[in-house]
Formats: sequence, C-alpha cells, structure tokens
Amino acid sequence: MICAKNLEPSSVKTDFKDREVSVSFPMPGAETEEYQLNLDLFDAVVPSNCKVEVAEVKVEVTLRKKVAGLQWKDIEKKE
Repeated sequence: MICAKNLEPSSVKTDFKDREVSVSFPMPGAETEEYQLNLDLFDAVVPSNCKVEVAEVKVEVTLRKKVAGLQWKDIEKKE
C-alpha cells in the first residue's frame, strides 16, 4: 500500500514482470515531481494476475505469487 491522496487512476502507471514491479504517479500538488517505486521481487509472480487499485487515500498493489503457498521472507530480493 502506498499512501497518496486524490490521484486520478489514469495517472498511475504500473509495470508487472516475472520478478519486478514498478509503480509511478505524479506527486499530488507538485507539477514536476513523480513518485517511483521499483522492486526486484523475492520470487516470481504472475504478471497477468497482478493489479493496482487507486482509492481516495491510497494506491494498493496486489501481487499473485507464481508458486501459491510459498512463504516469502521479504517482498524484495536481497543481494
């Protein structure tokens, strides 16, 4: 979940890949600044089953694991 108020759903850009996720959107109230989140994921997801929902006060990203039931130690892969 990313806390951000009053975003237009069309302004939120996402890119889901097998082991990566990227989310970006213009910062509310700032014309030239952009929020960016880029994660190298702990394990594989199914990109076609991942989604983003934009609500009044948050952006919620839902990832679908490729191996259901596999417990991830963290969302990000550690170097």
